[in-house]
Amino acid sequence: MIDHLLKAHPYEEPAYDILTLDNTYSEVGGGVIGTLKAPMETEEFLHILKQKLHLPVVRCSDLCKEKVQRIALCGGSGSFLIGDAKSAGADIFLTGDLKYHDFQQAEGDIILCDIGHYESEQFAKEIIYAAISEKFRTFACQISERKHGYVNYI
Repeated sequence: MIDHLLKAHPYEEPAYDILTLDNTYSEVGGGVIGTLKAPMETEEFLHILKQKLHLPVVRCSDLCKEKVQRIALCGGSGSFLIGDAKSAGADIFLTGDLKYHDFQQAEGDIILCDIGHYESEQFAKEIIYAAISEKFRTFACQISERKHGYVNYI
């Protein structure tokens, strides 16, 4: 990669710095996968999901599976993990910010659900607050009072 940089700047010596982005915690990543004790009817699962997360809507690819058991989740914008969720054998992948063409990646192998960016992260603020407050006892920390995301469904 550096040789490309030098070729693009043959008339000068460009300044650069290389930082590795290796994940030193191989058991930690951008998402999680869990398995329900028993398979559940897909539509029932989606109904419970909407109820528990207070979701007005869930955007989904084709409901290509009658039942789901292996659930993949990435809070926020997780389209970059669709391939990983499929490779891990997930029946359904819950995330936010899926674009129209992202849904095509389901290819009948997995159900992709866009539950909303804020909605997929809404419960993390209490967890993060508790972790920071415990680790840094003299650090002033407060939880946002915002109760909904920036997207409204009418």
